[in-house]
Amino acid sequence: MKKKHLCLVLTLIFALLLGGCASGETADKYVGDLITSIKKEDPSSLSSFLEQGISDENETYVLQFPDELKDSYLKFLQASFNAVEFEINGAKKIDDERYSVQLTFTPLDIEATTKDTCEKYSPAISSTDLNTEMTKLLEKATEAVKSSPSYEASTQLTLEVKKSKDGYSLDDEQLQKLFSATMDNIMAPYDSVCEILDAQDYLTSCLNALFKNDVAEYAKHTGEDESSVQSQLESSMYAPPEELSASYTERYSAALKAICNNCQYSVGTPKKQDGLFNYIIDVTVTPNTSFQSAMNELETGTYYSEEEVDRALVELMEKYAAAPTYGAQTTVTVSLNFKTLAAAGAEDSEITSLIDTILPVE
Repeated sequence: MKKKHLCLVLTLIFALLLGGCASGETADKYVGDLITSIKKEDPSSLSSFLEQGISDENETYVLQFPDELKDSYLKFLQASFNAVEFEINGAKKIDDERYSVQLTFTPLDIEATTKDTCEKYSPAISSTDLNTEMTKLLEKATEAVKSSPSYEASTQLTLEVKKSKDGYSLDDEQLQKLFSATMDNIMAPYDSVCEILDAQDYLTSCLNALFKNDVAEYAKHTGEDESSVQSQLESSMYAPPEELSASYTERYSAALKAICNNCQYSVGTPKKQDGLFNYIIDVTVTPNTSFQSAMNELETGTYYSEEEVDRALVELMEKYAAAPTYGAQTTVTVSLNFKTLAAAGAEDSEITSLIDTILPVE
């Protein structure tokens, strides 16, 4: 009986071994093969992980993550994941359908790894095209990951692997758990460019709201309703003088809008300073002297009634709206931070000085 029992046990063990060899796969081997596949083959398994990062960034900035940038960013994440070495510590059976697999690894800190690269690249940003600038940076950031990766402390992670008749699998939740644990600060390179271009877009939107009567982008930055912003401009920027006859107010406002629309300025790339939201920006301006020209010509005329003055004013405004005059191109340097924004309406503020340079009124 004992020999028969022993033979039965040996037969069962042998059958199990044959089964394992036939399938050629265990839970821990599956995880190892999956990691290798992610490192070397199609990076699309990182898509959901990237999408979460994109969602967070799109909540932070008005500028939105370009769809055409996704492929480049996925390749960057794949290179980052490839920089992490894993030790797979075997699998433990939880039940017939689940196994736990423990990994040991040192997570990659992407922000620390790419910090120098991003800081060197930021001053070289030469366009407002987020996709173009990020594509260039990601090439350099990928080289940094390959040549000088910066790691955090070694850690362990346990993944739950499912087993079915079709084999082993790792659901999306477990996959995201793996990526989150192995790569930290994945959007750091994107932040380094987007925060600068977003600040540039903000100042441009402020000027466009004032001078181009284009309030859509400004409303996105401030969270204000477009109609509310438009109403504020109509009652301030484009408001006619109180003493102007009612019969000329519409023409005056229309002419002033046209003069403002002729203003010429270009907001340069912000230079990041120490602290939160703190930039120095050069704005190239060709002063629109049309309003000054209209006022100077008005002062040389002779008028015999208030109505003649009003008519002459509006006609001169319309004249210079159609044929604007300009001064010499100049560069105005402004600080863009919470302090300057709070003081933007003051007569001696940098923002007021910029506005007065774009459209001198005195």
